[in-house]
Amino acid sequence: MPTPMNAQGRDWADLKQEMIDRGGDDAKWRDGKTAVYVFNAGEDVAQVQKEAYTLYMSEEQARPPPSQPEADGRRSGRHGPVAAARP
Repeated sequence: MPTPMNAQGRDWADLKQEMIDRGGDDAKWRDGKTAVYVFNAGEDVAQVQKEAYTLYMSEEQARPPPSQPEADGRRSGRHGPVAAARP
């Protein structure tokens, strides 16, 4: 049964610590302790991922993806061309 939401909310510091604690037993993928399909591209790329995600994490998803190919022939995804970003 799901845990009911607290009507008063929670302090972010406490919630953040609980999230960190719950992830304590997660696979150590950054240390190469997982299958070959998980790759740690480095902290610089991780920072780009985090910033890019937070830019649009709460944007409306109602519009359809573009159907025209990009100038280089790649198809666009919902949020633009599918490609790795470098800072």
